[in-house]
Amino acid sequence: MNKIGFYLRSAVGDDDEIKNQREALESYVQKMAALRPDWGNIAKVFIDSPASGLSLTSPRLQPLLRAGESGEIDVVMVSNLARISRSPTASLEALARLRGAGCNVFSLDQMSFV
Repeated sequence: MNKIGFYLRSAVGDDDEIKNQREALESYVQKMAALRPDWGNIAKVFIDSPASGLSLTSPRLQPLLRAGESGEIDVVMVSNLARISRSPTASLEALARLRGAGCNVFSLDQMSFV
């Protein structure tokens, strides 16, 4: 069973934005669990708000990356890839670290693993 970690980020500290991201991800996990009960459980939620998405230095992003690298979680779910970073270079670095450790990344807006 997948151990899922959510990563939620708002650049301006918008509680409604964080709430909407979380609800969308939770809804998707519930739908998948209804289809496949062994699909996964939400193991951790990492929230950065307010936090810039220009680099990988957001306070809760580093613990998320470590959790993925250590096997504490094996799937990272985000509402869209820009939540990880708005910098393509930084996003690719984060994806490489996670995927290199066997941790998958799922982007809800793309409805796919990346």
